[in-house]
Amino acid sequence: MSNSLVPYSFTPGAKAKAQEVNANFIALAEKIEENREYTKTQIDETIEKIEASSSESEAKKADKNLGNTSLISNSILEAPNGVVTASENIITVKEGLKVLIPDGFNEDGTIKSITYEVPEDINVTAVNNSYVNCIYVTPDGCGYAQAYLASAEKNFDKRGIVYDISENKSYLYNTDTSDWEPIKAVVVALYTITDNVVTFKEIEKPVRVLSYADRNAVLNWMMPCYKNAVSKVWESW
Repeated sequence: MSNSLVPYSFTPGAKAKAQEVNANFIALAEKIEENREYTKTQIDETIEKIEASSSESEAKKADKNLGNTSLISNSILEAPNGVVTASENIITVKEGLKVLIPDGFNEDGTIKSITYEVPEDINVTAVNNSYVNCIYVTPDGCGYAQAYLASAEKNFDKRGIVYDISENKSYLYNTDTSDWEPIKAVVVALYTITDNVVTFKEIEKPVRVLSYADRNAVLNWMMPCYKNAVSKVWESW
């Protein structure tokens, strides 16, 4: 009788040698240990894959700010101290304002954004003109421009900021070069200024983002229009 797991085979009814029996036991024990180590390795690898998959799924799950999703951009996430205030011709962008700055698309086609929080109150001095101006936030600071437009074109009036919906990017018109130049910015308010007094026309509201607790309600929704996911909500004055 032979077995590939052990080195010696025996004839039924014949007397076996003790050393051969011992050798067979040792060989069998080694095979069992090899199988145990292999099984343990396979189990450990499977656990690692499950944990990695769970972590990836958890990262994709909506948190209270949707900061880890790819569904919205060009928006305000939080405004614990308000968005902007004005005193005569000085506009203050408030500390703690958290925004999603549009930054194009990822390789898989999902919306790409930069999450930025204003570290302290930032003052912007407005200049008298006859336009409806805008206040914008960038990772490098805050500024103003003459006019704001969300469109798929960049040739309107040749001034101010245009948010190109099809690219999910913003462009600022450079009067020196007579060209639209990309800028990582999000517009947070529109205003007019006369006799050095600022009047806000519209102030963007923080988006009402979904939480994981909303999942049951979301399951009953119809599929949204993808481009509408980046629209703004304004507060009229």
